This record gives sequence, C-alpha cells and structure tokens, in this order.
Amino acid sequence: MRRITWEKVDIEIKKYIDALIAEDRSLRDLIRELIIDHEVFVVGGLIRDYLIGSKENISHRDIDFVVNEIDDNAKHILAEFSFKANSFGGYKIKTEKHLIDLWEIGMTWAIISSGYFNNLLLKETFPSSTFFNVTAAIYSINNAKLTYSEEFRKGIQERRVNIIYEPNPIPEMCILKTLEYFHEKNFRIGNELYNFIRNKRQILSRRKFEEIQYTRYGEVKYEVQSIDELIEILEMKKQYKKALKASLYNKENVKQESWIM
Repeated sequence: MRRITWEKVDIEIKKYIDALIAEDRSLRDLIRELIIDHEVFVVGGLIRDYLIGSKENISHRDIDFVVNEIDDNAKHILAEFSFKANSFGGYKIKTEKHLIDLWEIGMTWAIISSGYFNNLLLKETFPSSTFFNVTAAIYSINNAKLTYSEEFRKGIQERRVNIIYEPNPIPEMCILKTLEYFHEKNFRIGNELYNFIRNKRQILSRRKFEEIQYTRYGEVKYEVQSIDELIEILEMKKQYKKALKASLYNKENVKQESWIM
C-alpha cells in the first residue's frame, strides 16, 4: 500500500492526475476547455486506486469526471469529442488513451433520490452520496483540492470496504464490485456491506448479474455461486471472531477468580 501523508494528499493527487491528463492529448484539451467556465472534479476508483497503490492506476483507462453544470457552453465543448449517452444522463467520451464518464454533479443518482443533499454545497456533500466508503472522495481540478469523508480515510488506511449510502438502483453491480474488492484488491468487508450482500442475495437477478459482467468484462468472471462462497467465508470469519472474543473473556474471568481466591 502507498504510504499516505494525509496533510499533503492534495499535492500527491494533483501530481498524479496532472500527469495522467498531460499524457492524453484529447483529454488534456477537453479539461483545458471545460475549466475555463466550469468546475471539474475527478471521482470514483481513480483516487482510491492511487491511494492504495494499486498497479491498475499505472494504466487506469476508465475515469469518472463530474462538472458543476452541463450548460450550453459545456455541450458545445463536448460536441467536439466522440461520445455517447451514459447511465448518469451524461456523456461517455473516448479520448486518446481513456474512456471517460462525465456527468453533472447534481444528476448523481443518490443526490437526486435522497432529496436531502444541499444543492449549494454539492461538492462538500458528494462524499456522503457514494455507496462505498472507499470512493467517498471528490477532487477539484480547478482548486487542486481533495474533499473526502472520514469513512473514506479509514477505509483506505484499513483496506476495509463498507457502505456509506445504501439505497442503490443496481444492487447487482454493488455485489459485483464487492467481489472485486475482496478477490482482486484484497479488501476486508465491513459488517454493513456483509449484511447488504446477504439480504440482497435472496432477490438478486442472475441474468442482470451476468449481463453487467458481459458489459464490464466481456465475459462472466463471477458466477452467482461466488456470492454464496463470499457470504460463507465472511460468516466463518464472524463466528471465529465471536469465539475468540468469548475465549478471551473467559480467560480474563478465570484470572480474576484466581486472584480473588
């Protein structure tokens, strides 16, 4: 894992993202034009992978951007690039080296569905709108500032993934990403996320679970049985911790009784 100095994390993230943008000519042109009249942010897995020192960040092809507003000026800029609509009501853009998802911050699903996020402070409240704690961060390219939640910091430091905002329109994707965290990134799974997986498993759509993977990987990497296996592993770990705690408690009581006698 990368050694993180949280007091200097803005500087570290800026160096990484500036270098990534600089090596992609069309992405550089896009950001350069957008930041003139818009605030542009990086969100999602790029920040997480950099901070955990993932090898994937060396060639991170998919990047999530949000902007404060997609107005006529932004649409005019985006029209210069090859794009199609994405699931956020925004744009999926193919640049020289990357595939970009870009959408208006206020159109984030959790922000729209919850109704309690402050529209005047969207970048400050955005970290509270993410499903996973380890993506609860937003980096402003204009201000070179990373805004993140305490749950994000702890999740990165402890390499433990958990839930921030549970409502989600695609639980199958949340479970698939959890499998990725566990098997591919070696993250521990938090209790709330474990309970989410166990509860959603009963109503999970096998077809949707597989369709998402075909879109994401071009194949099915995780069969539905992988979910059951993960639940079983996590349950065994919970039972082990419970037994260990009971054992330590009993030993402490024996010590106290011996001292009294």
